[in-house]
Amino acid sequence: MSASLDRLVEHRPKRGRKAYGKTRREHVPKLDDLRVPNIDAPVGAWAVDRFGEEFLHDSRDPRRIPNLRVTVCAEGYSAIQTAIGHLERWPNYRRMTGRFIADLKLISHLIERNKDLDPFAVLMASSGRASDFTEQLQEGLETVHTKIKNYLQACKVKIESRRNRDPLSSAFIMGLFENCWCDLMHWPQSVPHSVIFEKQLPRSQRRPFARFLAAAWRDLDFPLTDHRGQSREPLEDWFADRLRKDKRFRNLLDDDFEANSVDT
Repeated sequence: MSASLDRLVEHRPKRGRKAYGKTRREHVPKLDDLRVPNIDAPVGAWAVDRFGEEFLHDSRDPRRIPNLRVTVCAEGYSAIQTAIGHLERWPNYRRMTGRFIADLKLISHLIERNKDLDPFAVLMASSGRASDFTEQLQEGLETVHTKIKNYLQACKVKIESRRNRDPLSSAFIMGLFENCWCDLMHWPQSVPHSVIFEKQLPRSQRRPFARFLAAAWRDLDFPLTDHRGQSREPLEDWFADRLRKDKRFRNLLDDDFEANSVDT
C-alpha cells in the first residue's frame, strides 16, 4: 500500500481527547472508597430520610426508610459503574466509528474510480479468463457502492460537544428517578417509561426531585466540585438546572425551556 493511501486509511483521533477522558475518570468516585452512613442508623441520620417520612408515611413497612437508603446506595454504585464505563468506552467507540466511516468513503472512492474500467483491457493485460470474472466483480462492486452511499447518508458521526456532559450525575438522576422517585410518588410500575418521562415529571415536581437528588448526593458523599474544580453548590439549584436542560425530562411547553441549553 502506498504512503498516500496509508494517509487516507489512517484515522487519527483529535489531540487532547485521551487526557480529557482521563481527567473525568479520575474525578469519578472509586467504588472501594465510597463511604455511606449506616443503613440501620436512626431515622434522620440520612438526608433522604425526610423524603421517606413525607411520601411513605402511609406505608406500614417498618423497613421503608432502610429500603430507601439501600436503593439510594445501589443507584450510587450503579451510577459510578456507568460513568466509568462511559468515559472509558465512548472515546474508543467514536474513534472506531470514525475510522469505519473513513474506510467506507475510501472504498467508495476507489470503486468509483474504477467503474469505467473496460474488462477487455484487463483481458489483454492479464492471463487466464479474467474478462468474465472482471464483469462479475464490477457488478458486485457497483452493488456495494450503492449500499455504501446509502449507508453514509444515513450514518453520521456525532459532532456534539461533550465537554460539559457529566455521566455520573446523568446516570444518578435517571437511576433515582426510575427506582426511587416513581415509588415515592406512588406511580404504578406498569406505567411505561416513555409515559413517565412525558407526563409524570411536571414542572412543579422538578424542584422537589432536585432536592431529593441533592440529599442523596450528599448522603453518598459524592464530589461537590466538577472535574475542573468548579463548585456545584448550591447543589439543589445545580440539579434543578440539570433537570431543566436534560432532554429526557424537559418539556417543550415549559416557559423556561431553552432550545440551545447546554448541560453544565
